Amino acid sequence: MDGGRICASRGKGPTGLRHRPLDARGRRGARARPQVAPGPGSEALARGRTQLDFNSYGIDDEDMQHIADTLRGDATVTDLDLGYNAFGDVGAQHIAEALKANATVTELELGSNDFGDYGAQHIAKA
Repeated sequence: MDGGRICASRGKGPTGLRHRPLDARGRRGARARPQVAPGPGSEALARGRTQLDFNSYGIDDEDMQHIADTLRGDATVTDLDLGYNAFGDVGAQHIAEALKANATVTELELGSNDFGDYGAQHIAKA
């Protein structure tokens, strides 16, 4: 697997995930955004947002645990963009566990992260 270059949609195909190529969006470089603090997305979730864009935030495995904890009980987010970050297999496992407890997320962007086959397996099982 090429560093987690997948975008998946739930409810498509026999495994529940549909892999498709990523769009060329020109987001290779990190944007001038702050590092994710504990509980990222809490304010957006409290406002009932359906789309969360964490693309190019520099999110690592520890940050991903906070995002997963926030997402676990949420019933509003449907689209989650975590592309172009720095989380690995452990971060992928955190988000996979959160997705098992959250049926509302239907679009998940994970392109250009640092996880490999082990992390991808966890995502696919979610």
